[in-house]
This record gives sequence, structure tokens and C-alpha cells, in this order.
Amino acid sequence: MNAEAIKELFGQLKLSHGVVKKLIEKFPDDKLDWKPANETRTVKEIITHFYGSGNGFVHAIQTGSLTEEENRNFEKTDAANVNELLKFCDAAFNSVYNLAITLTDDELVKKIKMFYGEFPTSQLLQFFFTEFYHHYGQLTVYARLLDIIPPLAYDFE
Repeated sequence: MNAEAIKELFGQLKLSHGVVKKLIEKFPDDKLDWKPANETRTVKEIITHFYGSGNGFVHAIQTGSLTEEENRNFEKTDAANVNELLKFCDAAFNSVYNLAITLTDDELVKKIKMFYGEFPTSQLLQFFFTEFYHHYGQLTVYARLLDIIPPLAYDFE
């Protein structure tokens, strides 16, 4: 995937980031630690996982590697409520977005060593895209289980 395709991909993702923020805003603070089953993540853990992974990808692209421990650390936040969590989401999203749209074709083919394999930069950015939409879908299911009506998927800001 070349730089123009990455810019287009992340332009779409930026629109969806606005929709996901609308969904996150609908969760009451007292439901951030809710989960439908013991073996699943909480609402907050899902959010910090997929947004925090953006920080992990940025670190990996800038340094050439990412360990599992580093990855776990990028998925942590002290956010105690939805407003603080949204700040974490914006910062993480802006970090990966701003990097992605500035990468050159040569930088996109550079191999990055992740704790689960070695991949070209462009593929890591595609992983973030996939991870983002996968967990957005998961959050919509959680919302429905809590009787929260998610925003329309195309309710772009």
C-alpha cells in the first residue's frame, strides 16, 4: 500500500473516529467497568485497547520495534470518566493519524519488528484500521446490551 492509499484510508478512519467518540459519550461513567462475561474486556478496556494500540504502532514505526510489555503500557490510562477517556482517545488517534498521513512510500515498506512478527509499516497501519473497526463493532454490541442506542455508523461530524 502506498502513501496516497494510506492517506485515503486514514481520512475515512478520521470520520469514523468521530462516530466512535459519539458512541463512547453515550456510556455512563458507572458503566465503564461493565462487561458481559468474566472472560471479556470491560467497556474501558476495549476502548483503551484499540486506541492505545495506535500509540503502540506509532512507537513501533518510530523505533523499529514493539515488545509485548510496551504494548500493554500503551493500552493503560488513568481516565476515571468518559470525558477523560475521550481525551485519551483523541490523543492516541491524533498520534497515529498524524504519523500515517505523513509517511512516504519508502517509509511504508520499512520492516517493523513486533512481538508477534515482522511486518512492513503499511501493514501495521492496516492492522490499526482493522483493529479499530473490530472493536468499534464490539462496543456497539456492548451498548445494545446496556440498552444504549449507538449512533448511526455514518453519523460523521
